[in-house]
Amino acid sequence: MAGSTADSANHLPFFFGNITREEAEDYLVQGGMSDGLYLLRQSRNYLGGFALSVAHGRKAHHYTIEREMNGTYAIAGGRTHGSPAELCHYHSQESDGLVCLLKQPFHRPPGVQPKTGPFEDLKESLIREYVKQTWNLQGQALEQAIISQKPQLEKLIATTAHEKMPWFHGKISRVESEQIVMIGSKTNGKFLTLRSKMGKSVNQGECYLREHHLPAVT
Repeated sequence: MAGSTADSANHLPFFFGNITREEAEDYLVQGGMSDGLYLLRQSRNYLGGFALSVAHGRKAHHYTIEREMNGTYAIAGGRTHGSPAELCHYHSQESDGLVCLLKQPFHRPPGVQPKTGPFEDLKESLIREYVKQTWNLQGQALEQAIISQKPQLEKLIATTAHEKMPWFHGKISRVESEQIVMIGSKTNGKFLTLRSKMGKSVNQGECYLREHHLPAVT
């Protein structure tokens, strides 16, 4: 499977992408919090999974949708479905463990696109590439390996993902980091990350402009 698994839901008007639980609840409040109002978002805890946020009794309820080894989707203990859209359609007719039926999807406001998280998309692509190169797998075998080993793989990638980001500069000195931060626009809060002598990543250049009372460009 090429690309992010979020692609399987990007076409849905009620899919909000990589938003937090709190953001999902805010959207449901905007929609009136009527029983059965719902939206779909990308899971931040399960690689390739989703989360369903549903309003009921003036409260928001959240359900994790996991991607199974065969590529189907299911809420824990529930029926499997071929896609997130099929799952939502099913639960509009059968509560089957949910607090209520899904009655009304909350659509993204005009101009709002599914939110993408740089680390989430990067994490998935790094895991996919790591498994492909390490075990020389392709196709369904690759997908099954990713799903079956996802906790270990996520932990492994989480320790190195920052090194792929454009603001990570590796082993440079504090003086070098300050010089790099000064290149280009002098915006308060501008930062970079480097590796410390202890082997950990630290923000050396963050807010350098503010600390040194240098003028910021707005």
